Amino acid sequence: MADNNNQNSKQQKQEKTEDITQVSRLRREKLAAMREAGNDPFNIMKFDRTATSKQIFNDFENLEGSVQTIAGRIMSKRVMGKASFFHVLDAEGQIQCYARKDVMGEEPYKTYKTYDIGDIVGVKGEVFRTNAGEITVKAHEVTLLSKSLLPLPEKFHGLKDPELRYRQRYVDLIVNPQVRDTFKARSAIIKHVRDLMDSRGRRRGGSSVRDASQYAGHRYVFAHCDGAAFKASNRRRAGEGLRDWQNIPQRRNGFKA
Repeated sequence: MADNNNQNSKQQKQEKTEDITQVSRLRREKLAAMREAGNDPFNIMKFDRTATSKQIFNDFENLEGSVQTIAGRIMSKRVMGKASFFHVLDAEGQIQCYARKDVMGEEPYKTYKTYDIGDIVGVKGEVFRTNAGEITVKAHEVTLLSKSLLPLPEKFHGLKDPELRYRQRYVDLIVNPQVRDTFKARSAIIKHVRDLMDSRGRRRGGSSVRDASQYAGHRYVFAHCDGAAFKASNRRRAGEGLRDWQNIPQRRNGFKA
């Protein structure tokens, strides 16, 4: 029974890898066609936006009816013939966009329909509220800024494998909002501590930041830069860290022994 389960698991992983390879091949073909047509998205070095998703939500009363420019990653897309909806994720949240053939024009809309989930786009359009009550940007222009060559994890399953989450942290940050919030909070805490120490005339010495759950002897050294005393403090703390490190089980090939 166990052998059958392992065999099925390996077969499923192989099929999934083949699917990803096929999707990647198709996306690379799209990119090659764009380059041949002179529309290489990687040649766009600058794109000016006028608002973020959060700003539009928070200031909708003043921005309603105005033309704004946003930028972000396509997270979902629903094409319905001559009209479609898609969601764009930027650094501050996600917002719905609405594209129509008669608004964008036939050729631009045809080009937009070839864009994939995961692509980074810039959207210029009018801010309005749909009949369902959702704040939306009606796209006048959609510019491809970067082509995603690999598919994102499935919408409903997401990225759940802990090993993949740590190995592909960039994907984890894209698809899991709670992870993004955690990283933002962590960055803010570290910045606050550093600003506090800087304001008190301290300087940080020692090794780079490491995960305390994996490494012992983790040290932050804040000391006055007063020559000999500062060097002596560092030597003492380095000795403490070395003793703590020697107590950790040996790690071979990235795994604990």
